[in-house]
Amino acid sequence: MHATACKILDFPASHQNLHHPGHCARVHGHTWTLEIYVKGHVETDPNRPDYGMVCDFGRIKNIYKEEIEPFVEHQHLNETISVLQEWTSELIAGWILEKLHKREPKICMIRLWEGKSSFVEVTVGDLIKP
Repeated sequence: MHATACKILDFPASHQNLHHPGHCARVHGHTWTLEIYVKGHVETDPNRPDYGMVCDFGRIKNIYKEEIEPFVEHQHLNETISVLQEWTSELIAGWILEKLHKREPKICMIRLWEGKSSFVEVTVGDLIKP
């Protein structure tokens, strides 16, 4: 059997969209919500600690804590994610997914909420550069 599992985490951070003509050009903050989706085969070996799981939720959280949290938790993303030239939700989400997927190939998609009413979704297929 295959399944998709999702771990949801929140972090407060600020950013600034330098090329935006409106209010987003100023430094502003959000409580971001990150949904991390893992898809794959459900483990069938009852002798394994991840029996019955696609991926242990604790493992997903640990990968987030090691790879993403130091750069986003109470941070100004323009300073901590220096590989980007603009700090839109789309580009931040792509950066996050790329880092997470390198650590756990079963991570196939993320949804990044900028506040309560706006989100972007990026899949592994979206990361392919022409």
